[in-house]
Formats: sequence, C-alpha cells, structure tokens
Amino acid sequence: MYVRGMSQRDIADTIEDIYGFEISHEMVSQITDCVLDELNDWQNRPLKRIYTFLFVDCMYVTIRKEYESKNYAVYTILGYDIDGQKDILGLWLNESESKHTWMQIFDELKGRGVEDVLFICMDGVSGLEDGAKAIFKDVVVQRCIVHLIRNSIKYVPSKDYKKFTQSIKKVYGAPSRTASRKAFEQFCQEWSQYP
Repeated sequence: MYVRGMSQRDIADTIEDIYGFEISHEMVSQITDCVLDELNDWQNRPLKRIYTFLFVDCMYVTIRKEYESKNYAVYTILGYDIDGQKDILGLWLNESESKHTWMQIFDELKGRGVEDVLFICMDGVSGLEDGAKAIFKDVVVQRCIVHLIRNSIKYVPSKDYKKFTQSIKKVYGAPSRTASRKAFEQFCQEWSQYP
C-alpha cells in the first residue's frame, strides 16, 4: 500500500476499516523498514551458477518515493535453473527502460554468481540482445512471442483483433514444425493485406 502511494496514516486507517483493529502509523513505518531490510538481503543473495532460461521484461508502475508518486520502470528477471526450478532473480527500479540498465543488471547477475545462461527470452528493446550477449557470450536469445504478437496487432484494425489473434495462435500453437509452417502459410494468405 505504501509503494502504491498511500501514506502511513492512510494504511493504518485502511487496516482498521478492513480488519477491525488499530495499528499506529509509527508501527506501519517500523514494518516497512523491516521489510526493506529483508528485501535488500533478498536482492543481493548469491545466485546459482547456471540458468537454463531467463525471461527478462520491464513494466511501468506508479511508486511513491519521498512524498511524491512517479512512474518507474521495474526490471524483472524470472530464471529457471538446471533442475527446472523457477525463481525471481531480482527486481530493479529505474526511471525508464534502456539497454545500458539491462547490461548493468546482467553484470550484477554475474557478480552474484551466475556464470552461464543458455537461453534468454526478451522483448525488442533496441540493443538489448547485443547487451545480453556481451555479458553471457554463448546465450541464445529468443524474442518473446507475446511481445511479437502485441507489436503485430498495432497494424491491424481493432475490429479484426479477435480473428487475427485466433489465426496467429494456430501458428504458435501447432503441434509440430510442419504443422506450424502450414499454419503460417495459411496465416500469410489470410492476412496478406497487412505487410
């Protein structure tokens, strides 16, 4: 609630309204301070040596900082280790998304013990792929299908969104490579009016 812009007094009032007990705004402040220490420990914990797959993305959220609310880019990395266990490797804040910040984050992962990443799935931020390969030399980079579809939809009139997405799902959801190629050819014929 605090991060979303509520004051400590607002949080205390909300807790009383919802749960029926009183908590002082000083207690809210103490709880927030404790959580921040734990968050810092979590953010700097050692990581595993190898991750088979990383999903990297950035989303914008409104955060309260020093008595004002502002939009920040929250960089997020979800990793799968060699045993298939998934883990959020970290969350980082910045005022905007950039290749430079991603490279700092990848460099931090190296510093926290990550030696190798096999695959990274990412959006199309300019320079992000080159940045990832500069830090993890042999990584295979895959463009995120969700981002690719979202970017392709902007060229389609809104009245055709549903039909377009149903058609494209047949390509990405095909059971085999041959079926996917056939679905793609059909998709290209059906949507040839959009280059």
